[in-house]
Order: sequence, then structure tokens, then C-alpha cells
Amino acid sequence: MEKKIKTAVCFSISLVEKSAMAYYRLISPMREGGIKIIDGLRSKDSIYDTIQKGDIVFIQRDFPKRFNSYLKIIETAKSLGKPIVYDIDDFLFFLPEKHPDRLMHNFTPALVPMLYALIEADLVVVPSPRLQRELGVWNQNIIVLPNYLDDKLWQMKATRPKTDYRDTLTIGYMGTYSHSPDIEYISPVIENIIKRFPKKVRFQFLGISPPKNIEAYPQVEWTPFLSSSYEEFARFFQEQSIDIFIAPLVDNVFNQCKSAIKYFEYSVMGVPGVYARLEPYISVIRHGRNGLLAYSLDEWKNNIEMLITDSELRIRLAKEAQNTIRDHWLLSQNVNNWLNGLYYGIENGIGESSNRHLLKLLQPINVQLNDGFGELSAKINALESEVIEKEREVSRLSSEVIEKEREVSCLSSEIAELEAEVLDYALSKSWQMTRPLRKLARTLKG
Repeated sequence: MEKKIKTAVCFSISLVEKSAMAYYRLISPMREGGIKIIDGLRSKDSIYDTIQKGDIVFIQRDFPKRFNSYLKIIETAKSLGKPIVYDIDDFLFFLPEKHPDRLMHNFTPALVPMLYALIEADLVVVPSPRLQRELGVWNQNIIVLPNYLDDKLWQMKATRPKTDYRDTLTIGYMGTYSHSPDIEYISPVIENIIKRFPKKVRFQFLGISPPKNIEAYPQVEWTPFLSSSYEEFARFFQEQSIDIFIAPLVDNVFNQCKSAIKYFEYSVMGVPGVYARLEPYISVIRHGRNGLLAYSLDEWKNNIEMLITDSELRIRLAKEAQNTIRDHWLLSQNVNNWLNGLYYGIENGIGESSNRHLLKLLQPINVQLNDGFGELSAKINALESEVIEKEREVSRLSSEVIEKEREVSCLSSEIAELEAEVLDYALSKSWQMTRPLRKLARTLKG
């Protein structure tokens, strides 16, 4: 671009809640690079006026599932000559069969619209080289803008590993529910470690709940995340006291396309860790120098035990990990690289994608899917409202039943009291003495 980017109009669902993805991909690098963000979803102006204020338009991840709105944004951006950048941080087109997001169909309605956005964009930006290779077949105008650690949110903590062999060590794992297959994969190792070091270790799960087979152990604790805000998470996480971190990943293409942000966030805490021997980490970690890498369950067990029993190794790995972050992965030191990458991609990337002919087919498919999912969503919402109303009715009737039961109970008590009173009266001497007179009266009446 001949002029620098001063303002970016961003259409991102995660930007509303300021989640980790919004911070790593948009908020932090743009703030550090002096780019003002206009939140397109919350703008009170028309789409035309909103986009006109920006130098560039960012579409993020699954926003295109709002396909009709997406088409209006793209049409407007093109008419105003604004470059369109599509940012995607995960290989969502290739979710593993047992991945929670796939099982719950969280991204199913967005997949075809996302493919459309991937092909349509003037430039696609991703956080890892592996994801670039996987998505490059759909749009050759794709570059890597790495995730960097925002050193305005994160502060390097001094490495203070416990050195007394009698000290209890806390082994931590941090992640969301989407990582349940990863943590379940090494749960047998965790159970083995607990049994071998019952008084030496405790496991702290932050965010995700522990696997079922270990949750009952007294050495296992769980602290859920109370907010989706990444800024609040960063404050919360930096208050934790952990001695060893683990970062398992099941070996599949989806995980291999991830970035190494867990390594950044673990290491800034001054804590050593064991990481999956997969592409997100092997390009950053030198085994035995600034971290440990594991693939098989035996490797996981041996490496964790090594850190438990060797305090000097913990200190050395933690210090080297922080040196790695300082030298290569702090946002303040890499923001120019991020900006130059974006400028280069825009200047050299705008052009017809070889797959643009597919858009003529994908657009009507997307419109039909959007309408179909919209109708299905409306029906689901209507059914949910009906269920809520029925639940309210059941609750009301239950309250009435409880009230009637109380009334019956009160009446029963009154009847019992009257019966007792009648019995007492029938057994009294006056009642017995007047019995002949009552009998005579009945005879005379008859």
C-alpha cells in the first residue's frame, strides 16, 4: 500500500467479548502498531459509512456464517476499493471426529461460508506455516502473521522453583473444553504420577475440568474460568502458583496447525513444561534446553517424572524458556515484523485467486444453507421458548400441587383433632349416663 494503515474495520464475533483470538490476532498487534480498530459489528453507522472510515477490512474466522451480512460487507468494501483480509487461526475445516466443537456442531453452519470467505479474500492471514500450507490450495494470497505475546498484558515472573525434596509440586494444565481429547489422552500418565508420588504432587486444572478417571483423587483440583475476556484471564492466570506445566496434543492435522501460545503463556510464568512433540512446539522448543518434548505416553511419564525429581533442570529450562520468549516472541519487539508482513501481503497479494470460479457455485449454496440454518435456528428457538414456557407451567402447577398438599395436610390435622375430640366426648361419663335417654328418644320418634 502506498499509505500506511491507520484504521481497520473488523468484523469479528470474538471482538465483542475480547477473547484470546481477538487479542492475539487483532487487538494487541493493531494497538501496538498504531492501527485504530472499528468494531464493525457494534458500529452504529451504516455498513457503507463504517467501511468508508477504514483503510482495510478484516473478516475473522466464523463471521461469514452471517452470510447475507457478509455479502453486503464484501460488496461495499470492493466498491470502495478497500482491501479485504480474512483471518483464520484454526483448521476448522478439518476438525477431528471426537473434537468437542465437531460433536456439538459449533462450526458446522459456518464451514461453507468460511470457505467462500477464504477464496474471496484479497489476502488470507494465519498464525502458523502448517495452516498456511493447508489453506494455500484455496487461496494463494496467504501469509503467516505469527501470534506474539503481548508484554503489556503479561509480565515475566522470576523463576523460583521449589528445591526442597519435601515440597509439594503443583503440575498445571490450562485450556478450554475443546482440549478434552488432548488431556484425556495423557490421563493414564497423570493417574500413574499421582500413584507414584501421592504426597509429592498435585494437579491443578485451569479452565477445563479433569478427566473422569482422575477427578476423584484428592491430589486433583479444578478452577474454572469465570470470564471469556482474555485480559481478565491473563490477570487470573498470572496469580496462579504452578511448578510444572503440561501441554499435550493428540497427533492430528488440526492440532499440527496450531501456534505455540501455550508455550508463551506458560513460560512467562517462570515455569518449565512438557509439550507435545508436534509442529506447534517443535519449531520453538529445543528439547532439554528450553523445554521438554513428548510424544508417546512413556515419554510423557518419563519427562514429567524428570521434572518432579530434578529441581536444577526445572530452573534451567524455565530460565531458557523465558530467554526464548524475550529474544523472539514479545509483541513489542516484533510489531514491525507483523506490520511489514501485512503491508507486503496487501501490496503483493491482491489479485484473482485461481479458485474464484468456485464462488459462483458457492454463493447460491451458501444462501440456501443460510436460509435453511436460519429457519432451523428459528424453529429451535421457538421450541426452546415453548420448552421454557412449559417448564414455567410445570413449575406453576407444581407450586399449586404443593399448596394443595399443604391444604390437605391442614385439613387432615383438623379432622384428626375433631375425631379425637369426638372420641373423648363419646368416652365421657355424661355421654354414657345419657345413653338410655337417647335410646328412648329414638324409640318414641320411630
